[in-house]
Amino acid sequence: MLPALAPWRHMERRPDLLWERVLQIGWDMNRDGQVTISDVPLWFSWLFFLPGDLVLLLLLGTTVGNFLEISRASLGGFGSGILSVLFVWLPVYGSLMNLTEGGPTPKR
Repeated sequence: MLPALAPWRHMERRPDLLWERVLQIGWDMNRDGQVTISDVPLWFSWLFFLPGDLVLLLLLGTTVGNFLEISRASLGGFGSGILSVLFVWLPVYGSLMNLTEGGPTPKR
């Protein structure tokens, strides 16, 4: 196995984990049998936690993941939210703020 793919070793044992817990999105997110207004916040929640969940999946089953006690229950939780905010949503927000303020000062 390539060294770059080593963090994904645990996914070979559980290939359904990525699909089952992270990438599976559908219209009926609360699984009540119908698509209603109560599904809309769950779509946004899924989108918010997705980056952090992917990072946690990379760490799951590794030495670092075991030390941090990362489990399937960690997906969509506090740690996932912190990772999503720090590494995705804050940079996106900063980029958008930079665009709305005119970006870098033009040279004269």
